[in-house]
Amino acid sequence: MTVIKNLNTIVSNATSPLCAEARKTVLELVDEAISAVDPRNLIRNNIRQKENTLTVGELNIDLSRYDRIIVAGAGKASGAMAEALEGQLGERIDSGIVNIPRGTASGFKTSKIKLQEAGHPIPDEGGLEGTKRIVALLTGLDDRTLVFFSYQEAGPPFFRCHR
Repeated sequence: MTVIKNLNTIVSNATSPLCAEARKTVLELVDEAISAVDPRNLIRNNIRQKENTLTVGELNIDLSRYDRIIVAGAGKASGAMAEALEGQLGERIDSGIVNIPRGTASGFKTSKIKLQEAGHPIPDEGGLEGTKRIVALLTGLDDRTLVFFSYQEAGPPFFRCHR
């Protein structure tokens, strides 16, 4: 995965072959580091499904114990995580909703998990509406429902409620 789109231009602008090689090495390392923490890659690399067994890291979950799988969350990475979860679990997901930064929904492809755009860093009504929908989704759960909840450090502006 190439994250740094102008890597070749940056390398070719070096003042010497040695500098070009150094730039290339550093930029390739940075590119690899960014790719390694991409939310989509983290989900793809750490969640696997084989028949009725879902493996999350080293945890094995027997999916036959669950009637429903739902996804909820809030934060900048939630859209990418929702997309990757749908890619891994597909039709097994019943529904979901995640609050994501306003203006980013078109960057994600989900069908089962709804993307609610919300203000960041200033909370707004979109975040409040999404939070209400998430609370409604999580109300009345039982032990036959498996929940994936994505929440990042920057989540608070996306996840708010009035008393």
